[in-house]
Amino acid sequence: MYYEGTRSFAKLSARTGTGAALNGWGANSVLLKQFDRWFLGVVVATGVGGVGFLGGTLIGVGFWRRTWAKRLQATEDQWRRTATAFQSQLADSRQAQDRLEKAHAQTQREAAELSHAKEQLQAELGQLKRTEKNLSQQRQVLESSKTVLELHVQERTRELQKLQRRYELILNSAGEGICGLDQAGRATFVNPAVASLTGWSVAELIGKTEQEIFGCHAGSVQAGSTDGREEVARPAGSGQDGGACGHGGEQVFHRKDGSCFPVELVKTPIAENGQALGAVLVFKDITERKRVEEAVGRKAAELARSNAELEQFAFVASHDLQEPLRKIQAFGDRLKTKCQGAIAAEAHDYLERMQSAAARMRTLINDLLAFSRAIRSNEPFVTVDLAALAKEVVGDVEVRIEKSGA
Repeated sequence: MYYEGTRSFAKLSARTGTGAALNGWGANSVLLKQFDRWFLGVVVATGVGGVGFLGGTLIGVGFWRRTWAKRLQATEDQWRRTATAFQSQLADSRQAQDRLEKAHAQTQREAAELSHAKEQLQAELGQLKRTEKNLSQQRQVLESSKTVLELHVQERTRELQKLQRRYELILNSAGEGICGLDQAGRATFVNPAVASLTGWSVAELIGKTEQEIFGCHAGSVQAGSTDGREEVARPAGSGQDGGACGHGGEQVFHRKDGSCFPVELVKTPIAENGQALGAVLVFKDITERKRVEEAVGRKAAELARSNAELEQFAFVASHDLQEPLRKIQAFGDRLKTKCQGAIAAEAHDYLERMQSAAARMRTLINDLLAFSRAIRSNEPFVTVDLAALAKEVVGDVEVRIEKSGA
């Protein structure tokens, strides 16, 4: 009987152990109640066995019950501590679960944001790829255009070089001296004519000023005077342009050896966007022209003297020639008066023709005298009746016409 009771209690302990661990301190009271019910069964079962056995049993059971009560109390304390720790861990786990849920939600939001950012990056990547493709196409077009442009530039460069060479040939072939000047009046370009006229070499002329090249100290020769009087042009350095040899006219330049020669020059300023960059000086040697002008002047003076002498001769000759004509006309008038009606008609006609010819001769002499004075005459020209003039000429040669039978 005792063995069965102990076995039942062990089964009870085994059956309630896990639940007690889960229910905390309530498990001990359950075990004690089970033990009391078991002990009551033992008492009832052993009631017929005798008081001695019962007494011994009660003593053993009391000892055993106290021992198990202590153990159960310790177990209950352990369970309470375990339950408290479990509840604390459970609260911590719930807080951790809340944090995990929040972290999960945050992770989901971040994942959504990352997914959206990924989509944007993919879209931007696609756009970049399309842009890269367009740029590649444009680069190919630009490279093709660059090649065409380089060919065009090379062609234009060759054309400009040809044009520059042509201009250089023109400038170098010009008979006039051409000199390019900077703002300081120094030569930056000279053609061979300048070197030939001044006696300097082209290399020596580059960098020199007008004063150093041409030495414009002397006054110029006649510079286009309209009244025949000579003028003295401005020397070099006296112009308003600060050292220029004038803007046009005639001057005297000096050569390297000190000799001088007259020139006709034109100076044109060079400007770009309203800013003066320098000037171009073009001149030519007019020594031969001056010689010709002097010769023409001498010939003109001689011609003036000859004209004066001719005018005097014409005046005297006209006076001497008109005197016999006047006598012819006077005696003709007398014959017409005295012999009127006494001479034949044919003789009268001859007399008329003689007087008419004398009159025309007198007119011709007066016209020659007027023509000789026409150089100094201020009278305007008048219209001449050519028909009347031709009729007079025919009358003068009428006798010859009749004799020749023309």
